[in-house]
Amino acid sequence: MKEEFSAKQAFNNIRNFLAGRFVGATRDEFLLEEVIKLVFCKYLLKENTSALNDTELSKLYRSKFHDIQKKHTDIFEEDDEIQLDPISIKYVDTELNNLNIRNLNRDIIGDAYEIFIGEEIKGQSGQFFTPKNASDALVDIVQPKKDDKILDLACGAGSFLISSLSYIREKDSDAVPKLYGIDKDNYLVRLAKIHLACMGQDTSNIKCADSL
Repeated sequence: MKEEFSAKQAFNNIRNFLAGRFVGATRDEFLLEEVIKLVFCKYLLKENTSALNDTELSKLYRSKFHDIQKKHTDIFEEDDEIQLDPISIKYVDTELNNLNIRNLNRDIIGDAYEIFIGEEIKGQSGQFFTPKNASDALVDIVQPKKDDKILDLACGAGSFLISSLSYIREKDSDAVPKLYGIDKDNYLVRLAKIHLACMGQDTSNIKCADSL
C-alpha cells in the first residue's frame, strides 16, 4: 500500500491544507521550509505517531527538531523553530504516515519541492529540477564506485547526489560516499544538505558558491 501511495498527491494535500490554514504566510517557499523540517524529523522518529494527539505530537516533533538543530548547525540557525501549529503538524504527520519515506526508490524531498515550488518560479530563477528517473538513469550509466569523489557543480536540491548515494548504498549499505555539491542558490543548497542529512550523509562538502 505505502509503495503505491502517491508522494506528490500527499504533498499537494499538505500544500492546500497549510495554505488555507496558516494565516499571514502562504508563500510556498515558507510552507515548503516548514514541511521539510517535519520530513527531516520523520526520518529520525522511531515512534508510531498515529495514536498521538495534536499536543503530544507537536511536542515530539519540536523536541526532535531541537536535536537536529544542535547537530546540523550548518543547516539550521540557533533560533530556528517549527512554525506550524499542532493541528497542522498532525495533518502533515498523518499524510507522511501514508508514505514509505525511507524507500530509496523514492525521492520524497524532491517530490515536495516539485509540488511547492511552481514551474514558473523555478524557471524565473534558472532552477530546473531533474526528475528522479532521469538522474537515476544517468547515474546508472556512470556506475559510480564507493571510493569515487563525486562532484555536482550545479547541485540544486541534490537530486544527482541523492541518486549517486542511493546507487552506491544499494551495492554496499555501509558505504560512505565522497559527495561534493556546489550551487549559487543558498535556498537550494540548504535543501540539498537536508536531503543528504536525512540519509545519514555528511553535508560539510555542500557549498553555496559560484562554481564557474
